[in-house]
Amino acid sequence: MSSRRIAPKGLAAGFLFVICLMLAGIANAPRAFADAFTSARAPFGLTVDGVRIPFNLMAIFALPGGRLVIETGERARIEAETGKVITISPQRFGWEVPATTGPHAVRVVGRKGNIDLTVIVMRSMDEVRDGRIDGYMIGEYPEKPYKGLAAYERPAGLIEVTPEIADLPVSPHFRLGQFLCKQQSDWPKFMVLRTELLIKLERVLEEVNRRGWRTGSFHIMSGYRTPYYNRTIGNGENSRHVYGGAADIFIDVKPKDGVMDDIDRDGRITKKDALALYRLVESIVSDEPETWMPGGLGAYGATRSHGPFVHIDTRGYVARWGVAPL
Repeated sequence: MSSRRIAPKGLAAGFLFVICLMLAGIANAPRAFADAFTSARAPFGLTVDGVRIPFNLMAIFALPGGRLVIETGERARIEAETGKVITISPQRFGWEVPATTGPHAVRVVGRKGNIDLTVIVMRSMDEVRDGRIDGYMIGEYPEKPYKGLAAYERPAGLIEVTPEIADLPVSPHFRLGQFLCKQQSDWPKFMVLRTELLIKLERVLEEVNRRGWRTGSFHIMSGYRTPYYNRTIGNGENSRHVYGGAADIFIDVKPKDGVMDDIDRDGRITKKDALALYRLVESIVSDEPETWMPGGLGAYGATRSHGPFVHIDTRGYVARWGVAPL
C-alpha cells in the first residue's frame, strides 16, 4: 500500500512554480521543457554527499530519515519547508530527510545565484516481497555485487512514480518519466536512477549543442530496467540499466520520428551517426577525466526494432565497445 506520496508545497517561488507546473499536468509544460536547450551551469560550487553538482537543478535520491551533507563553494543558506536544515558553517549544512516519500524541494541560495535540488525520498527496497512492491514486478537482484564494486550493490531504495510526477524535472533537460522501465504495468511504477548519470547526460547534451547538433534533450530509448524485465529481454544480470546508472540515447529532432537523426549529414541514418555521438562523448572524457565517474560507452547500429544509439553509464570503471579504440 502506498499512502506517502506528496506534492511539494510552499517552497521558494521559482522552484515551486516549476514543480507545481509539472505536477499539475499542464499540457504545454513538458513540450516547453524539452524543446530548447539553455545553459544551466551552477552559479557556484556545490557537493551533496560528496557528489559535485555542476548544474543549477538536480535530483538527489535518499531514504526516509537519512541526512544529506551539503557543501558550498561560497557562503550560502538553505531554504526548505520540509525536513530539517542544520547549519554547520556558512558553507556546510545538513538536511534531515523527511519520512514522507516523494519529491521535496531544497534551494541552496548563494551570492551569485541559486541551485535547486529535487530530493526524491524513496521507498525502501526492503518493502519488495516475492519480487514485487505494490503489485509492480521488480524481480531479484544478485546477492553479491559484480566484481565487488559499490556501483553494483543492491539499490537501497526505489522511486515511486505516479502520473502526477512523471514529468518532474530531475535535471535542467531531463524528466523522471524518461527513465522509466518499458515493462507494461499499472501505476504506480517504480525505478532506480542515479544522480551521477544525470550529470553525465547533461554534460554530453551541453557539448552536443555546442557542436551544433541542437536538441533540448536526448531520446532515452532505455533507462532503468527492473531485473525482471532485463531478464525477459535476454540481458545479463549485471546490466547497468538494472542499477539506474545507464541510458541508451540518441538525438531525435528533425524529423522527430523515434530514430536517430542524420547527425553526420551523409544523407543516411546508420551506425556512423551513433559513432559521431560516441566520439563526442569520448572527447569529453579525454578532456575532463576528473569530472567524470568512469563508466561504459558503446555504439550500436540499427536493427529491425530500433535505430542507431549510444549507451552511456556510470559503472565505476572504463569499458568501451562497438568501435575500435580512439
